[in-house]
Amino acid sequence: MTVTQQRYDSIVITTTPSLDGRRITRYAGIVNSIYVIGAGIVGGITAMFSDIAGSRNRTYGDQLDIASAEVMKELKIKALEMSNEVDAIVGLKVDYTVTGQNNLLIVAATGTAVESRTEG
Repeated sequence: MTVTQQRYDSIVITTTPSLDGRRITRYAGIVNSIYVIGAGIVGGITAMFSDIAGSRNRTYGDQLDIASAEVMKELKIKALEMSNEVDAIVGLKVDYTVTGQNNLLIVAATGTAVESRTEG
């Protein structure tokens, strides 16, 4: 299936179970994505959160932003693979996990791909 950039960009992602002003007409299925950031970032994350001055370490913050954006991209692609009529992902849940043994940060996201129409 060919996905246009416009279709991809039009998909709404929300943490809520519904869409304001829209009625869900079909639940296409559950979509999920996992992104792993390699060794070296975890120690920096700890330092980032322990900074007394409250300043943000841009390097690690940027890495987390990139990981979050990547899982969102993959969710949209997987949703469109289920149905070209999917226009939203509802019930988004994102988890961040650090594995101490392998020194990895894992960003995992899941949601439900849906088709909807304007109410009224």
